Amino acid sequence: MAKKIGLALGAGSAKGFAHIGALQALDEAGIRVDMISGCSMGAIIGGIYSVGTDLYMLERFIKSIKLYDYLDVKLPLAAGLLKGERLQELVRVFTHGKTFAETKIPFCCVAVDAETGKLDVL
Repeated sequence: MAKKIGLALGAGSAKGFAHIGALQALDEAGIRVDMISGCSMGAIIGGIYSVGTDLYMLERFIKSIKLYDYLDVKLPLAAGLLKGERLQELVRVFTHGKTFAETKIPFCCVAVDAETGKLDVL
């Protein structure tokens, strides 16, 4: 049986955009990722990658915007830092509205439920 490669992308806010370059390098080296997961920014980049979006187009877009225009901070902060509506729409565009079941590469993301402290795997 051939070995499979699973890739886990971590959190990291805007620094998480470095995942784009890492994925580009894997693609250029002909290394095929068989499954991918991520947390926070790693989940966003992993989800976008999993549907087959052109990473060079994504990179050009990211370099052309002011990220803070997409981070809709909500007040009060009691229920979370971001509303996420703008970022959610951006992810929807780059994933072509695909669901987890429709990805080209199996994908999951992880989060911690802030109320219970338990891990959620989506």
